[in-house]
Amino acid sequence: MSVQELLESYSHIELTQEETDTAILQAKVKKDAALKEIEKLEIMERNRHNLKLVSKDFTFDQMMGFVNYRAGVLFDNKVFNKKFTIDESNQWIIELLCLYFSRDKKFEQLGDYSLDKGICLVGVPGVGKSWLMKLFMKNPRQCFYVRDCKQISLSYQEVGAAVIEDYSVPIKAAVNDNSVFLQSVVGVCFSDIGTEDIKNNFGNKTNVMADILFNRYKNNVIGDLTHAETNLSADQIEEFYGPRIRSRFAEMFNWIVVTGNDRRKS
Repeated sequence: MSVQELLESYSHIELTQEETDTAILQAKVKKDAALKEIEKLEIMERNRHNLKLVSKDFTFDQMMGFVNYRAGVLFDNKVFNKKFTIDESNQWIIELLCLYFSRDKKFEQLGDYSLDKGICLVGVPGVGKSWLMKLFMKNPRQCFYVRDCKQISLSYQEVGAAVIEDYSVPIKAAVNDNSVFLQSVVGVCFSDIGTEDIKNNFGNKTNVMADILFNRYKNNVIGDLTHAETNLSADQIEEFYGPRIRSRFAEMFNWIVVTGNDRRKS
């Protein structure tokens, strides 16, 4: 039925002037809201397009400068309890990560690495794995949150399967969020993988992180959307999560061993 036919079917109904004015006002308010939403989306898309053009040319040198800036910001905001310094023991890993996050092909020439995989930092406690990922979590290429695996497992115990579902898909960023460079989705770095316990929710015992990692792989939420850091070796990963997850680890992550002394004691 056309609009004209619909109007004619209600021609026998008379509206008062007040009812007519109210209906017109409501229609105008609704249209104004729709126009503002369209304008907001256009601005957001334009901003993201401009950012993409900028970040596309974000070089290794620019990333190194940006990381030094980030280290100062994190110290000033008391995220780091002391200044993060680049020294002989960590310069190589910082440069390697700068190559990765600037999408520099040299990254793939330095080992069995791929720009299509995420980062998994491996090493004993205290060598700075979490510090490194926090340095790079806000970057012009692809931002990510750092989430503690123990806390994720505890959340499952409290609220159930919704936690697994939330971490099995890309995380949508807030509209026009400058803190993540206006990116539409945000990745995750799972911190301290393999230290969480098997959790129980209403009688359902679940290896929460195993389910999340497998789901992210299955849903293709990989590459620079999924990172990790762990104290475990590859054999210990298999022992904790099983051979299926160890196999997915190899496909999802660039396995990078971080060496050095315990920075928390220096």
